[in-house]
Amino acid sequence: LFVLAQAYAQKEIIVPFTLADRDRLIRLEARIDALEKRIDALEKRIDALEKQLDSRFAGIERQIDALYNLFIALFSAFVALVVGTMGMLWWVVQDRRKTIRPLEDSVEEHRRLVSILKKRALTNPDLAALLEEAGIALPKQ
Repeated sequence: LFVLAQAYAQKEIIVPFTLADRDRLIRLEARIDALEKRIDALEKRIDALEKQLDSRFAGIERQIDALYNLFIALFSAFVALVVGTMGMLWWVVQDRRKTIRPLEDSVEEHRRLVSILKKRALTNPDLAALLEEAGIALPKQ
């Protein structure tokens, strides 16, 4: 078997190659060249589209960054307004307390004074007459 295979391998196999085959090969090469040119043109168009998409995405990223920065600025302004308003309210409350405290102390002093006068008016008829004239009601005895 090995001998037969060797003999067959040494024998030249002649394949007939005609002019028609040659012409077909030439036409096939021309078509392959045309296809390669079209593929190159398509690759160039794809590259151009990729560049265009990249530039559009870069533009969109810049717009998103600008919107993000605007959002941060607006949020910061809002926080500043809220903090400022709260500070102003705190200041108003503190100022009101400072203003009212002396008045409350003064009213308390007047109440004590009126109370003492009412007690003295029980034993002093002239003082009782003055208090009644001022419109201060005396306690009943």
